[in-house]
Amino acid sequence: MWNYSYSIPTIFIYFIFLIYFFSGSTLPVKRNRTFIVLILTHGLTSIFDLWSVLLDKNYAQYSTGYLTVINLLYFVAFVARAYAFVNYVLSVPEQTDNIIRIRFFNRVFFIIFEMIVILSVFTRWIFYIDESGYHSGSYYNLLYFVFFSYILEMYILFIRFRKMLTRRELFSGILFVTVLLVGLYIRSVVPTLLVMNTFCLGAILIIFLTFQDIHLYEDQRVGLFNNKAFHQYVVEHIRHGKLYLYGYGIINYDELRRMFGGVQMDRELKDITTQLRQYYPKQVLFYLRNGRYMVADDKPIESKEIKNGMVSIGTVEFPHDLKINDGQQLIEVARDVFSKFHGEVTKKNIVVDHEHLIEINHNIKVQQALNNAIQNDGILVYLQPIYSVEKKRITGAEALARIEDPEMGMIQPYDFIPVAEKNGLIIKVGEAVFRKTCSFIRDNKDDRLQWVNVNLSPIQCVAGEPIITLLDISDEYGVSGERLKLEITEDAMVDDSELRRMMMKMSDHGFCFELDDFGVGFSNVLRLTNFPFSAVKIDRELVWQYHDNPGNSVLPHLIEDIRSSGMDVVAEGIESKSMGKEMIKLGCNYLQGFYFSRPVPIRRFEKVFDLKWDEFEL
Repeated sequence: MWNYSYSIPTIFIYFIFLIYFFSGSTLPVKRNRTFIVLILTHGLTSIFDLWSVLLDKNYAQYSTGYLTVINLLYFVAFVARAYAFVNYVLSVPEQTDNIIRIRFFNRVFFIIFEMIVILSVFTRWIFYIDESGYHSGSYYNLLYFVFFSYILEMYILFIRFRKMLTRRELFSGILFVTVLLVGLYIRSVVPTLLVMNTFCLGAILIIFLTFQDIHLYEDQRVGLFNNKAFHQYVVEHIRHGKLYLYGYGIINYDELRRMFGGVQMDRELKDITTQLRQYYPKQVLFYLRNGRYMVADDKPIESKEIKNGMVSIGTVEFPHDLKINDGQQLIEVARDVFSKFHGEVTKKNIVVDHEHLIEINHNIKVQQALNNAIQNDGILVYLQPIYSVEKKRITGAEALARIEDPEMGMIQPYDFIPVAEKNGLIIKVGEAVFRKTCSFIRDNKDDRLQWVNVNLSPIQCVAGEPIITLLDISDEYGVSGERLKLEITEDAMVDDSELRRMMMKMSDHGFCFELDDFGVGFSNVLRLTNFPFSAVKIDRELVWQYHDNPGNSVLPHLIEDIRSSGMDVVAEGIESKSMGKEMIKLGCNYLQGFYFSRPVPIRRFEKVFDLKWDEFEL
């Protein structure tokens, strides 16, 4: 009567999967707990399915009570497995009040139907056992209705959550639900063919490979949970107020890795990992890359001394009374505090305080304003004029980015540029400024403005695709390279060969380069000659220092060296006529600063300077 040829191989594969899954570490979060419930419920369903079929096939050998209990357990497990699938889907996105409400209604529906199944022992609605064996009840098809209802809900949930998922996650989610639908259809058409469990196991394997693979949440270098796992853990546990953290970080990790090499530093990381495992066997350990570790627990964590003869290790304490209620805020705090272990480190043992929270809250607001500006084409461009000493008038300008937010007002570059660089949005900001500058140059018919300077971020200087995008934009607007000068800072001069390659490629298209903020870094004029710079901008601090102390010979010698190397000199920070005259006397070719004008909106630039092109006398 029943064909269970698929059941035994399916159960065999299931137990192999079970051994593999539980052989690795499992992050203690709701999604993983829900998945464990799912796979265990599936196992019980498969076992009771095969067990009940074998008993029903030889019903005459067993008592009615025994047959009733085993069949009842199967139907209870069948409904529970369907509920476990939809419950897992609800655990995939970040938990919100709306999802919690959906969970509640699902639970009520699940309990009601399980009661219907259990009462079938008396009502015979789903099944019954008599002297002639097993029989389906008059409302047996309710089983298909319940499972199909959950399948339909899962389709709706994945469509609703599509913006929170990657394309692969969305595709896999729709795929595993479809696999369940096909399995349910076959079971309804051919109920004697025990193939439903095979389809359910296939759906579970799709879930595992897409959402649950332990390698997605484990750092392969040290074998601890990674950044992605830390984010999930923090976001979930902070909602319940039971989260304690303690951090360890290698001082100047990046510099040490360059100095000693990757192989040696990996040995040190493994040594630190071993010590942490010994000191914190019951806590959850994370490796957040770049020599940063985090210990997490639901109770206070005791500080331990990590010893290593090769590297210096700092600690970060997160007091529980900080009252951080937002997971993303806590992650930003951790990222910001760990960054203090790079460069000139003043403190090896940091205690996070409320000042950090104020700073991070501000950065989060800036981040939100930045995202809104990028999405809504809200990056504003201002122009600040540049004065030519030779022509004795304004001949150029520098394009500067601004953001105006309804809540925060006008946000200056020194506020949002570091946030954009940290979060990978700087390329989009740069492209927006470049595009609007090209549009302005194309529409500007006044040939007195000969060029506009545009700033490039360090990442744009070494990444190939952003540069190609800039070339495409300039071609789109029909703007030649001669009308645009590209400014870069010393921060971009990390990889000389890559930077030189990029600059030569852009130079071939007519673009000129200026080095911005020169004098505050470590580069010298001799190094600059290795790059095709047409001009060097002297940082305003040097200009102001010389103005306050004209006897200082540093700036005059610096300007002389730059000009003798064939490059023009631009002096920034000119705030008065006397400062301008001083810089002209020292040999500067161009001047820029508030004396000529503060930055003005790009569309007002022509009107503002219509009467000012030639009025500056120096």
